[in-house]
Amino acid sequence: MAYRKDDFDALNEINREIKEGNFRHVYLLYGEEDYLRQQFTSRLKEAITGGNEMNCTLFQGASADVDEILSTAGTLPFFAERRLIVLDECGFFKKSLPKILELVEKTPDYLYLIFTEKSVESTSRLYKAISKKGLAAKMSTPSESSLQQWTRMQFLAAGKSIEPGAVSLLIEMTGSTMGLLKGEIDKLISYCAGAPVVRYADVQAVSSTVADSTIFTLIDFIGKKNQKRALACYREMLMQNVSASYILTRMEIQFTGILGVMEGRKAGESPDRLAKQLKAAPFQIRKYTEQAVNYTAQNVKEILTSCAVLDEKIKTGRMKDNIAVEMLIIKAIQL
Repeated sequence: MAYRKDDFDALNEINREIKEGNFRHVYLLYGEEDYLRQQFTSRLKEAITGGNEMNCTLFQGASADVDEILSTAGTLPFFAERRLIVLDECGFFKKSLPKILELVEKTPDYLYLIFTEKSVESTSRLYKAISKKGLAAKMSTPSESSLQQWTRMQFLAAGKSIEPGAVSLLIEMTGSTMGLLKGEIDKLISYCAGAPVVRYADVQAVSSTVADSTIFTLIDFIGKKNQKRALACYREMLMQNVSASYILTRMEIQFTGILGVMEGRKAGESPDRLAKQLKAAPFQIRKYTEQAVNYTAQNVKEILTSCAVLDEKIKTGRMKDNIAVEMLIIKAIQL
């Protein structure tokens, strides 16, 4: 039976299979929502192998060797019924690989495969083979209402409720990236350990969500060429123990959204269409639109290039993160 379910329909399907212990031999988890891909990969891995790491092999990146994958696939599981191979961001959907295609189409009874990719070619033979043999699940950024429901469920699982206004504020400040949102939820659960209800003021008190709100102000000051106020915002976040690397990441996300709005509006796209294209909530599109008036597209592109360069220097130890971000702010103002 062929399956191709998108978004939460597919996730519900996987949840049911994990609960019942009845698995398909091939899964494709793809899409921009990293948190969902990682979570469902981890859960499937645990359920299929029963936590037996000896019978699970990870192949990662474009350097994954096809012959080694086939050799592993042909090895019987060690004192178990199942062997699992996870193929993470190997790029197999962008090129023709007859051996991988054949492996999917003729998977041995003991073998299970999980492909994870940010993007795939839905017209590729491999994608079609997985859709027919197993389950292709798209991990999209949820709608704002779905995020609110998911957020409330996270608090309920921890024995807490959250005020409606607090849910909206949390999502507005954190954005629609589920990994960041889950981190903020965990902080709030700890912060409100002795309270049954998470309130609006509690969300305001969590430093990194406040930091995201401050980043919005920071980018306003950069656009208005107010270096003194921009650096004051930045240093305030550092004093709140928000890491410079986190600030850099949030700035890059914000400027990417601003550029997307600029290019989309130039092409005549509506706000709703932009939200879908940029995988952003409507409130984020409104923010990007408000801030776009302070920048030119060329300025934003140069800022994003600087973000990438400085991020690489930080990760390779060639520059301290706090100095790198301060340099970025000053350079952005001077453009």
